[in-house]
Amino acid sequence: MSEVCDLFINYILFKKNYFFVINFHLVAIAALKRKKHLDTQLQRISGAIDKIQTQISMIEDAEHNKRIFDAMKKGGDVMKVINDSMYDFFTL
Repeated sequence: MSEVCDLFINYILFKKNYFFVINFHLVAIAALKRKKHLDTQLQRISGAIDKIQTQISMIEDAEHNKRIFDAMKKGGDVMKVINDSMYDFFTL
């Protein structure tokens, strides 16, 4: 009878350890899937941040170019006024 009890106890312990290993394996697989999903999200978000930074840089460059263009236009208008006044001066 003692041998039967020992065998039964060993069988229960084996099954318990077997299910623990299987559950641990499933938990590990789920954690790896979650990690892969989070890595994918991180790459997508990093790409979006890079794209936004590039767009901000392009907008800042465009603003800078517009200021230069406006300054050159004003300079051209001033040069035109000076040229016209010089023409009037020499034609008198």
